[in-house]
Amino acid sequence: MTDSDRCLPFNGTVIYVCAVGLLAVGATWLLVDWLKRRKESLGHISLTDFICEAAKIGWDVTGKTNAHILDLMYGIRQSAHDGEIVLRGRLDPFGTGTLSNFQIKTPIPGDHWTNYEIDWRRDAENWEIGTISTNDMSKRGRYLDLELENPAASRWLAAKSAVYRGWHETKDRRLRHNF
Repeated sequence: MTDSDRCLPFNGTVIYVCAVGLLAVGATWLLVDWLKRRKESLGHISLTDFICEAAKIGWDVTGKTNAHILDLMYGIRQSAHDGEIVLRGRLDPFGTGTLSNFQIKTPIPGDHWTNYEIDWRRDAENWEIGTISTNDMSKRGRYLDLELENPAASRWLAAKSAVYRGWHETKDRRLRHNF
């Protein structure tokens, strides 16, 4: 043992372990960053992130003061039915809600939106958000973990989503005047 070794409160093994740990943390950070950029390059955006983007351009998605979130969900549903935007999700054929990350996300056919709507809950994680039947509230045949294909979704949000803002309020007024 040399004189310089006696002055250090730790030995070379500790330095080696610390260096390996720092390299592992750095490599993990780089991998996560690369995966995030890779997903963005694939052109998909989760429904929860899409709603955050809508809030940035003036949609009140809290549901506390108006029905904007309902208007936005209706607009997404109608536009997906018409083929203007494409939603993807994991099929839950039996309605159990138990999905795995190994299930692939597939485009949701436009006809699906005739009998299904988005089952939106403000505090839910994206994997919990899915479609639900408008006829019998069945969970069979629904899709979960919804995402939209970009850049079409971003273009729709910027250019066409405003058409649906206030839709529920207008509909309620029309119904009241018909009585």
